[in-house]
Amino acid sequence: MSEENSKEIEQLKNALRQKRNTAQAGIFVAVIVAILSAAWLYVQSDANSQKSHEANEIVISADSLSQIKSKIEEQELHIQTQDEEIARMRAEKEELESEATIKENESADDPVSEDNSQVSTDPVNLESSFDNDKIHVIERGETLWSIAVKYFNDGHRNVDLAANNAIADAAHIITGETLRLD
Repeated sequence: MSEENSKEIEQLKNALRQKRNTAQAGIFVAVIVAILSAAWLYVQSDANSQKSHEANEIVISADSLSQIKSKIEEQELHIQTQDEEIARMRAEKEELESEATIKENESADDPVSEDNSQVSTDPVNLESSFDNDKIHVIERGETLWSIAVKYFNDGHRNVDLAANNAIADAAHIITGETLRLD
């Protein structure tokens, strides 16, 4: 880049800085004027509404200031306590998440847990190991169709369930009743 170009760029930068500074000064003056106008209006309205006080005088007692200070300190302490509690909870959450991840990884690598996943605690399988008959205890909200889907992956087998269990009306099964599934 030539020296002329760099000087020209520098001049443009200076001009921009001056414009920015002028704009900021204008904003500053406008804010000061607004504040002074608001203060003047407040003083005028206060003077008109409270004739008993001396004109243009605002009184704040030392007690009021100390009460305000103590309230601010109390709020700061409360906020600090909450921040500490949040940090503790985040750390606890991260610890629990890492433990869960470790357990997931261990269970994925553990052949024993894979074998246990094939063992069912379903009452049908447990009872069938004793008497070679698979049974199901009807739970609230179940239908023969849903039971057939659950055990045979085919809702149409509800007809077989009804026939094998001497159920005349498949729409009226009783919660707690035992069904043979063979």
